[in-house]
Amino acid sequence: MKRFLSLLAAALLFLSSPASGEEFSVAAEDSLIHEALVRGDNAKAASLLLGQMTRREKVLQLFMVTPDMLSGRTPTCAYSESLEAGFLSSPVGGILFFGQNIASGDDLLDMNERLSSLSVRTSGVGAFLAITEEGGDISPLSLKLGLETLPPSAYLNAGNAAEQGEKLAARLLSYGFNLDFCPCADLFADEGNAEIGERAYSWDAYAAADCASLISGALERGGVVSVYKHFPGIGSVPDALTRRGRGTIPENLAEMRARSLIPYLAAVAQGCAMIQVSAMDSAAIDPGIPCCLSPAVIQMLRGELGYQGVIVSDSMRSALITEKYGAGAAAVAALSAGCDLILLPEDLPKAVEAVLTALSDGRLTESRIDASVQRILEVKLRFGLYKDAYAE
Repeated sequence: MKRFLSLLAAALLFLSSPASGEEFSVAAEDSLIHEALVRGDNAKAASLLLGQMTRREKVLQLFMVTPDMLSGRTPTCAYSESLEAGFLSSPVGGILFFGQNIASGDDLLDMNERLSSLSVRTSGVGAFLAITEEGGDISPLSLKLGLETLPPSAYLNAGNAAEQGEKLAARLLSYGFNLDFCPCADLFADEGNAEIGERAYSWDAYAAADCASLISGALERGGVVSVYKHFPGIGSVPDALTRRGRGTIPENLAEMRARSLIPYLAAVAQGCAMIQVSAMDSAAIDPGIPCCLSPAVIQMLRGELGYQGVIVSDSMRSALITEKYGAGAAAVAALSAGCDLILLPEDLPKAVEAVLTALSDGRLTESRIDASVQRILEVKLRFGLYKDAYAE
């Protein structure tokens, strides 16, 4: 809205002062963004985009929701007036699709293309259009559309993982997706975890790290944002607890550093775009606090591992969060802990209002929010989600 009003004001100024020769302020900013992109300076371009946003627009960039949450209808399988109205009211940073949102390939592609265009018009930059497509049973796109299902992660190795990533990227792009919650970097544990099961690449941390890196690299080279998950690793959590969305990561710090953190060290070295932090708690780091709400866990990822990319929360609908936190408190806690992108708040309006209130009363600072939006925008620019008006 700020961008639209600025354009309108600039146009009125031009019409009232035809001889002034002054350039439109937004047009000048767009030109500067173009110049920064030509130089490969995504940080500068993102900073300029950030400066065009209102506080509410910035806060909305921090949320990823489902199409159903925007339209108010379940399931939402096609573009509709209610979906458009919901997005215009709350132009979020990303939209996550589940199998229930997929009825036909044509409707899916149309929905993604129109949402992307709508996001560019309202926010100046496209939305993350996301899905969790790993292979095997975790293939909602392929299963719902009757496409060939790619092998599960457990069947991959250093010789075929990159090819799988290439196939995933091509398939997702063909239906308008630009983000995949993949790879699952959790390890098989000695006790076994059927919920992770074939989603894990290996028992061996280094073999798993190699496969995850190859998958992620191929996805990102193919134009799809890759999200490593679930930091700091939940493969050792007992199966029954994992299935119920509960559980404590039992490893001590030495065990984590020797096994579970190895794939994430590879992710950091690779420069992956995003890492998702689990909603389970860690007995060794911050007992009783969901990892994605824990400053200590986020500091391990930022500090000890040196990660500078976008940190995504686990679903705010996870049992370990909803049993202790309301929608607003959970969103503020996630941002206070250091997450950048908040996944699936229980109630989007309440979560947004809580963050705005926290900004007003000083519990969150403008610079804290700006840092997260800056990181998000840099990823969006890196993956071409900005329509450059000056590009040939």
